[in-house]
Order: sequence, then structure tokens, then C-alpha cells
Amino acid sequence: MPTPRQYRFLRTQLYATLLCVAGLASLGALTLERAFLVGFLALVTVATLTAPVHVTPPWRRRLRWPLLLGSVVFLALVVVRTAEKLLAAL
Repeated sequence: MPTPRQYRFLRTQLYATLLCVAGLASLGALTLERAFLVGFLALVTVATLTAPVHVTPPWRRRLRWPLLLGSVVFLALVVVRTAEKLLAAL
């Protein structure tokens, strides 16, 4: 059964992502890639800012998998964008 801290974490993550996506949409800059990036950065930020100091509950240990997967996708996006820029410069 989810704890109040888990609900608070999920709400904060959801609100941060929705706020960033709404900001991108209002600027006319919303793409799938940017939506992923702001969602991932919101997850990293919320996970970092809400991390306990002394004891890590089991549900927080499971956050490493979405963070690891998001990091891999983020790095893949960076590599693809860098390759596009380098090939365009040739």
C-alpha cells in the first residue's frame, strides 16, 4: 500500500512535469523529445530534492531503474543530436 510520502512524491513529479509541458506548449516548442527531457529532468530534480538523509526506504531504491533508463535515453538523444550537428557541419 502506498505511503503518504509516495503519493507526495508522485504528485510533485506529476505537477512539475505538467507545468513544464504546459510551458513548452504555451511557447509553441512542445515536441516529444522535449516533453521527455522535461519529464526526466523533473524526475531527477524531485528525486534529488526529496531524498532522505539517513535511511532510504525500499520504494526509493526502486527509483534507480527509471532514473537509469531515463539516463540511457537522455544520453542517446545527446549522441543523436551531436551526430546530426557534426554531419551537418561537414
